[in-house]
Amino acid sequence: MNQYTKDSHDVPFSDKKKKDWIVTQAKKFWDVYTSTSKAFYNDRYKAVERKLHMLGRPDTNQFKKILVPKELANGDASQMRIDWSPLPIVSKVYKMIHSIVEKAGYDIDIQAIDPVAQDDKEKYYAELQSKILMANELAEAGITPEEVGLSKESPTSLEEAEIHMKFGYKHQAAYECESALNLILTDNKYDEIRSQVIDDLITHGAGIVMDDIDFDGEIKPKYVRYEDFFCDPTNDPYHNDITMCGHIEEMSIGQIKNYSSPEEYETADFEAMVHSAASKTRFNSNRTDRAIQDNNVMKHVAIMQFISHSEIPYESIKKEDGKTVFGHKTRGKKNKQIINANYDLVYEVRWVLDTDYYFGAKLVTNMKRDANDLKRGHLNYHVVAPKLYENRTFAFGDQVMAIDKALHIAWFKLQNVIARAKPNGILIEANAMNDVTVGGQKVPFKDNLAMYAFSGNLMYRKVDDDGEVAGDIPIRELDNGIKDEADRYFGIIQQEMQLLRDITGFNEITDGSTPNARMLKSVGQMAQQSTNNAINYLMTAEQKVTEKLCRSLMMRIQDAAEDGSIVGYQKALGSNSMEFFKLSKDVSFRNLGIYFNNHPDMYEKELMVQRLETALQSGQITLSDVIWIEGMTNLYQQKLYLDSRIKKNEERKAMLERQNMEVNAQTQQQSLQMNQQAEQQRLQLEHQSKMEQINAEGNWRMQIEQLRMQGLNVQEQEKSRARAYQTDKNADAKIVSSEISSKGKEAAVEEE
Repeated sequence: MNQYTKDSHDVPFSDKKKKDWIVTQAKKFWDVYTSTSKAFYNDRYKAVERKLHMLGRPDTNQFKKILVPKELANGDASQMRIDWSPLPIVSKVYKMIHSIVEKAGYDIDIQAIDPVAQDDKEKYYAELQSKILMANELAEAGITPEEVGLSKESPTSLEEAEIHMKFGYKHQAAYECESALNLILTDNKYDEIRSQVIDDLITHGAGIVMDDIDFDGEIKPKYVRYEDFFCDPTNDPYHNDITMCGHIEEMSIGQIKNYSSPEEYETADFEAMVHSAASKTRFNSNRTDRAIQDNNVMKHVAIMQFISHSEIPYESIKKEDGKTVFGHKTRGKKNKQIINANYDLVYEVRWVLDTDYYFGAKLVTNMKRDANDLKRGHLNYHVVAPKLYENRTFAFGDQVMAIDKALHIAWFKLQNVIARAKPNGILIEANAMNDVTVGGQKVPFKDNLAMYAFSGNLMYRKVDDDGEVAGDIPIRELDNGIKDEADRYFGIIQQEMQLLRDITGFNEITDGSTPNARMLKSVGQMAQQSTNNAINYLMTAEQKVTEKLCRSLMMRIQDAAEDGSIVGYQKALGSNSMEFFKLSKDVSFRNLGIYFNNHPDMYEKELMVQRLETALQSGQITLSDVIWIEGMTNLYQQKLYLDSRIKKNEERKAMLERQNMEVNAQTQQQSLQMNQQAEQQRLQLEHQSKMEQINAEGNWRMQIEQLRMQGLNVQEQEKSRARAYQTDKNADAKIVSSEISSKGKEAAVEEE
């Protein structure tokens, strides 16, 4: 990665660029910076004013000059009876904006994007697909996925494999470099640096960080205050075209000595530096006595870097086979052509302000170069000013500072109105209240007034002694006039508050000034989205600062992997990673891409929770799916995985339904067979029963027939007996009748 830089280091420093030349160039850049009115970093006094307003601590002396009468200007402003404590209204809005931007977290994703890495990725993907297909084919044979080379965490379908390649796959080189990057960011408390960058983006409209190598050879990201930074003029919001920049830093005499070369150390007048007017100590900025050791005295030091250009002569030689090869310039070879290759070199120098002492003039060590553009050198500073125009930043602090001033003026005037307001009084016409009589007794004026004050009742004379009308009611209330004036200033405060909301995108819902528990959730979401849209440029700018820093840190990690200095991180990274860096020297030539996976906001999270609950209740996913998805920080990954699990579970349900249908069909077939068998058995039993019945009926019929025949015989016998009896009875009757008839005839004869 740094092959040109390392080649240049092989040449003695004095032969490349002398210290005098570096100092001269630095002076030129400083003169350009301090002389131009377009350099927005010159407004450090205004920057301090902005910061105080954002913190809710503006200098109230500016308001005293406006509100305190001239006759009191040199006197005691307390006569105004005003509490000059500032209002933290803007500070509240500033804190809310900072919180929203800071909570908009993300994951840094490093991917290897060079052709070799792409080939490795395609091979891995093809192998994974073949294993999944093989596992699915052999599943019916009882072969487990582990037996074909898939782990328990491996995807089980081609769709899951696609998701895995998008979010789960990472090339080994990218994985190791990402681990080293996260380690550097964590060890250097980048979360605190990020918070400071957000502060500057909100307040000043620009965020600045740098990366460097400390005395121990460790890679260190560093926050640079907006007020301390300077660079040559630019109209690029990302400052990619600057060739000089730096910052002012407080350094002790001891630190200055450490950064000085032996030659510089010998010629430096540290004694004069200690006692210069600009000196101060760590313990007391006003102490200059010799009780404090020289090394503790602090000085303001300007650290400057700039880019210069150089050339490397190469020779092009045409070989006998017709091929052209390139190499370093040599002597004595034929058929060669000399080519000069231009490349950038980055220089650095430090200057103790208000002195003539320059030190640490050198070529920047571990110079950073892109793997795909080795000719270009990079400064150690990373700047983003999202709304830069004509070398001026678009600062939120500038927008609200005017509003904050108007708020404070109205507030202090309101206090003054209240403080100087007199109580409400009364106007009395004394003559009408004199000589008032009640029941023939006079009511003294004093008693009458006391009665009015106590009860509100008043007695007065309507007519005078001459019988003339004395006049109207003798007492009228006097307004102190505070209401109209107070309303005016209070109205100004409300107007400025609304203007503040309009500019920032905040409203009564998002700033919590008018909470409503019955408010529709959609209304709250729209209000929150409106605020996010207004400050989205800050989120984008902060990510860009981090991206520029991480890209630079990755170059340093790659460089450390190449020269072996990465071993200093062995304890934290682990022995396996160190083995990888040792065996993979080509990691320095890897083209690594840096991507940001944004975390979902609260409403996106809420929407995802609702989708998960609905899917869980409907049986589309399982509880384990919910736990797995909630552990993901990438919203897009959550959606893809949710859709994948729903589809997979639906396929599983469909397969189970098919299996159930097959089982049901088999069961029905078995049931039909059993029914048929049962029917056959039933028919057989029925037939047998019938046969037995028939047999039984035959026996019974025989018996019945016998009985019938017996009955018939008995019946005939009875009939015969009955007939004989009747015959006898008839014969007797005839005899009797004959006798009666005979006796009748005899009697008739006798009668005759």
